[in-house]
Amino acid sequence: ILGLGAGTCARIIHRHHARDVRMIGWELDPSIVTLARRRFGVDALERSGALRCEVGDAFQGCVDWAEDFDGLIVDCFDENSTVVECLKYSETWRTLLAKLKPGGRLIANVSTGRGKGARLEDAVMCAQSLANASDVNEVSLWRSGACGIWNEVILSGPPVDWVSVATRQRRFASFTNDWTHVSRPEGVDPNGWLFK
Repeated sequence: ILGLGAGTCARIIHRHHARDVRMIGWELDPSIVTLARRRFGVDALERSGALRCEVGDAFQGCVDWAEDFDGLIVDCFDENSTVVECLKYSETWRTLLAKLKPGGRLIANVSTGRGKGARLEDAVMCAQSLANASDVNEVSLWRSGACGIWNEVILSGPPVDWVSVATRQRRFASFTNDWTHVSRPEGVDPNGWLFK
């Protein structure tokens, strides 16, 4: 988990996959890690062995980690809760995708802020860059405002069978309807294709 924050993603994953998943979470701000341990149960996840917290740059920490991962969650924001600049570039995504085991997926929250300051085109640029960085030139997007949550989410790889997911995970069925899968057409300039 790149951008552990208060550990929300880690707690949700542990709640639904307690025996199956071991996580590493990177958080840049040590005071956030202290707060997460004291007030949000991250200390219990660490004691159980489900989560290892690392303080520092998430991108560099992930790249330097000795092992590859089954999946990556990117949940990093700047001080304005908007897209981290490096996520607009295919090279960042290419580096992260290289840390996945075969069949692994990357999911990223590319929030563009709220209200008049929101820059939806930044999320589109992140999605386009992720698709361009992948071997399959494909990505799925979860639209802003779905279920009243004002974040944009992108998922690497080929289309997901969301009907099957909704059947297996009924609690999450309402979240499976708002995904759009896109792929870059062959022969199209990699810059700006998703905006069209």
